[in-house]
Amino acid sequence: MPILLAVCLIVAAGFGQFVEDSIGVGGAWVYSLVYSSETELVHGASNNGIFFTISCERNECISAFRLDRPYHLAYDSIDNKVYCTFSVGHGGEESLAVVDGWGHRLKAMPLEWATIPLWDPVSNRVYVSCGDRNRVAVIDCVTDSVIDYIRVGRWPSGMDLNTRHHKLYVRNWDGESVSIIDLETNEVIRTIRLDEVPEAGWYSSVVDKYYCHDSGEVVAIDGDGDSIVGRIPVLGCVVSAVGNNASNLVMFGVDVPGLDSVFVVDAVSDSVVSVLAVGRGPSSLAWSQATNLVYCANATSGNVSVIAGDGSRVVKTLRVGDYPSVVLTVPEFQRVYVGHYNSWYVYVIRDTATGIREQWHALLPLVSRLKAYPNPFRHKVTVEYSGAAERNAGVSVYSQDGSLVKKLKPGSTHQGKQRFVWDGTDAKGRKLAAGVYFYALDTGNKRLSRKVVLTGK
Repeated sequence: MPILLAVCLIVAAGFGQFVEDSIGVGGAWVYSLVYSSETELVHGASNNGIFFTISCERNECISAFRLDRPYHLAYDSIDNKVYCTFSVGHGGEESLAVVDGWGHRLKAMPLEWATIPLWDPVSNRVYVSCGDRNRVAVIDCVTDSVIDYIRVGRWPSGMDLNTRHHKLYVRNWDGESVSIIDLETNEVIRTIRLDEVPEAGWYSSVVDKYYCHDSGEVVAIDGDGDSIVGRIPVLGCVVSAVGNNASNLVMFGVDVPGLDSVFVVDAVSDSVVSVLAVGRGPSSLAWSQATNLVYCANATSGNVSVIAGDGSRVVKTLRVGDYPSVVLTVPEFQRVYVGHYNSWYVYVIRDTATGIREQWHALLPLVSRLKAYPNPFRHKVTVEYSGAAERNAGVSVYSQDGSLVKKLKPGSTHQGKQRFVWDGTDAKGRKLAAGVYFYALDTGNKRLSRKVVLTGK
């Protein structure tokens, strides 16, 4: 039976961004959301004891299962698996659950004081901060087993990847420090002492600096030399951070009673470009590749601030329920998913450019005919699509920050399928670093992107 391309027209003139839906997920206190690119599903963890899965196509919760007090999630796009930390029983024994990309529980492994997982696409490992044990567990994603423990500072919490030098920054809560791990050897190569808890951090690959909170300021750490090279006053506690390498900007959500703001910083000069007033408790920031907008969840205000990508202004403020805690952008569907502490719903924001008329084509039939193989790849990957409606489409490759890497030249056509080949180089023929990239199909009406993983040696 031939696949029909259904077309749905949505006229959004004058609306810009708007709340299009709310999805019941069976539990509140949603700490974390991740997107599964292979299955086009959003997975979430509710501390009420629910692991849930949302279909982006249908905008509804399609499955959920009980899981004792789940906390944080990480998604492995190579194996299409989700890793979720959770706490078992009244004694609070921490563990790590492994769930497939369709939302089916695979296994659980005991992992004392497991807090936050982070996936490294280069080594295909998950690193898990283990709070009271003052260490980071190393999980092999092929066997789903612990292969190492790395001693760090007191009570490690959040972590961030240095994608240029293959390092891991571990923010130690009680230790008031940052441990820097060489991921080739899994050893701590430097510990940087701070004066306050580093609650949030961000690594900019363009300027090769890592930013994290210190006492009333943000410190900039050189990504190669591992030393502090700049200090930026922010007059409060940084609770969230996000960056856009295409514009060399980093934004920090700063919690100051009565003066909660987002500080916009030029990462080249480490200077403050603007200070934007937002709602109380800017707990989560997410940059949209689809529209170059930044979404800021303001926890205690019950709203989301929409910020222009150049950091010049707050475009709009949207009411989204009680205590929004986390925002997740899904550029393939031009949506933003918002999880809450005090609501049993995940709110959905339509991620559109402001004041334009938008034609939105149903995505699933098109995406189902768009694939890349092998994925992951080492030397070359073939991008293939089919369908008369997409005959004149082009394919481009983008980095994780949305920067254009290379436009691919049309290759062979076989049985109605158009093929493009990418050899892992940029527009000048230079070999790129291993990591996650996006290949995008541009039909003229819509740009659809999927992940592809370039492996190392």
